[in-house]
Amino acid sequence: MGEKKLAQDMRGYTELELGQPYVLRLEHIGVRELNQNTSAALQRVRDGHAYTVTDRGVPIAHLIPVQPGDPVLDQLVSTGRARPPQIPQGPVPMPPVLGDSDVDSAAALAADREDERW
Repeated sequence: MGEKKLAQDMRGYTELELGQPYVLRLEHIGVRELNQNTSAALQRVRDGHAYTVTDRGVPIAHLIPVQPGDPVLDQLVSTGRARPPQIPQGPVPMPPVLGDSDVDSAAALAADREDERW
């Protein structure tokens, strides 16, 4: 993805260029208004709207809808610069909590080493 370009106009909107063909027009919303109307703002984001969050008129964050897939990876795959994953990966399991008495660290280490040997 190329550089993000940001252009702010005087009517309370910002255009954020995320790379072709992704250009969003972001409506400005203040921190206080977002705090008081969080559910409504998030519903509008679900519906495809985007916001520039401002604190005393100064832009501090962008609130944009999540795009399905990864546009950067999709672009790299389409140009032949990357290959999509061949094995579907699930979520990475969280490590055990340090000091958890239900975890036998020695047995887990022995099992990992056994798998490596064969």
